[in-house]
Amino acid sequence: MSEHSSILESMKKRIGFDDWGRSDAETYERGKKIVPDCIGTNDDETPIRQYDIAILETNLKNMRAEGRLQVTNQRIIFRAAGRSMAGKTLVQHSFSLQEVGGVEVRRDARFGVGNLIMGAVAALIVAGIFGIISQQIYASNAVGGFVFALVIGIAGLVPFFMIKKQFFIKVLCCSAGLGSLLGASLSSSLSSFLGMGSFGDMWGLDSSWYSGANSGVNVAQFSPILLIIAAIAGILAIIALILSSIRPNFVFVIKTKSAAGIVEIRRKNKNEEYTGYEEVLPGIDADKAVKEINAMINDVTVRGVHALKSWAE
Repeated sequence: MSEHSSILESMKKRIGFDDWGRSDAETYERGKKIVPDCIGTNDDETPIRQYDIAILETNLKNMRAEGRLQVTNQRIIFRAAGRSMAGKTLVQHSFSLQEVGGVEVRRDARFGVGNLIMGAVAALIVAGIFGIISQQIYASNAVGGFVFALVIGIAGLVPFFMIKKQFFIKVLCCSAGLGSLLGASLSSSLSSFLGMGSFGDMWGLDSSWYSGANSGVNVAQFSPILLIIAAIAGILAIIALILSSIRPNFVFVIKTKSAAGIVEIRRKNKNEEYTGYEEVLPGIDADKAVKEINAMINDVTVRGVHALKSWAE
């Protein structure tokens, strides 16, 4: 068993799957200071402050990293540790404080076409699955299918109004309701238009049982109710899909005295890789870093060791 286990571990390391067994804290180096926990300390170097400044993501490649920015009395360091399908990822920049001339910060939003496409595909899959389930239930018991569609349809609308943000979850919930409602409505319409002849035979059912007549309820007459709720679910799903595609965009650039960027935390574009990630979102300390970083660097470069107590965490 030990030999087989060692062979398996060796194979996992070779193909990069061993990193997936690591905890999030270990993968993203949470709770660790860049200096001295992750990289060595220079002579007479003293860490001052560190910020969880950014979250880096590329959804199509399943890449994610958490970026931290640390200022010492000698240098400024950006380090983002994370994971991808291929294993561990790492981005790191380090420059002397004497080279720093200023900081450029931009925090806005952008419309992600990739997020829109992925959200639409996910919505169609969920709607299709619930539509098939609804049709199958309706084919077996029209009343049961109607009730199922109505309950799922209404329940799918609730998160849109009850959950704060989480727009992608809202897309999926509305899509589930939409699929259920359309599935039952389609079955009801087919039963009416085809007169249940061949359609009922296909399922091995007689028309009166399939349409719910044996239960004393003509379900087909309530089909417009399903369509009205489905229209509402469809509209809300589109709204949530658009909102889920609007993503925060964070740009943090530390420049030299000649205005050249030495640490550029921003999403990659067609011409430049920058961090190599499609999206850069603000971290929990982004606002704090924006307020403090420029004043801290100026203070430390001017006053030297006398400024350390003022900025010590």
